Amino acid sequence: MKTFKEYLTESKRSYTFRVKVADCDLDGNMLDKIEKSMSAYQLIDISKPKRTPIARTREFVSLGPVGKETFEVSTAYPAIPPQIQQSIHAATGIPLDHIYVADLMYDDMEHDPVSDHEEAPILTKDYPGNDTAQSVVGMHRVESLLKELGKDKHGGDQHKGVNDAILAKTMPAEKAATTSDQAPQNNKSVLKPNTTPRGK
Repeated sequence: MKTFKEYLTESKRSYTFRVKVADCDLDGNMLDKIEKSMSAYQLIDISKPKRTPIARTREFVSLGPVGKETFEVSTAYPAIPPQIQQSIHAATGIPLDHIYVADLMYDDMEHDPVSDHEEAPILTKDYPGNDTAQSVVGMHRVESLLKELGKDKHGGDQHKGVNDAILAKTMPAEKAATTSDQAPQNNKSVLKPNTTPRGK
């Protein structure tokens, strides 16, 4: 049977991060500072930085085309990418938006460079269809809709059912509404005139 010490040594694991730094030359002095800052997380290994050509990348979109250096850091103590990023920033003075850290356990995919060609917004472009597309929008659509509605006029269908005895056989015809000018006028006053002479 294994001892507790053997279980403990076997359960040790490392935490690996990929660090990308934009627009910065990582010389020996900078790497020493980074190593010292990683000692808080029990640094196991740090790889030699690899420089990539100047290009636009998804990690540093706001910076535009930049050169970047990439290296990996392995620690024995667990950490999250923002902690590693903050430690490197505090030790070297590199701005936070120039440092990108990815946990290789969860984010193992490399981001591809962003194309230099930026397309114009779609809203400002013309509709890609032909001229017939205009017939289904705007005033053209309103006119065609009104024509369709005009065709469907009918007086309703009579359906046979249980309540035929109490329902009207035909639909009532609509009469023109009478206005107050055509209605009989009641010009007679409800009050009787006072025939008693005044002063008596």
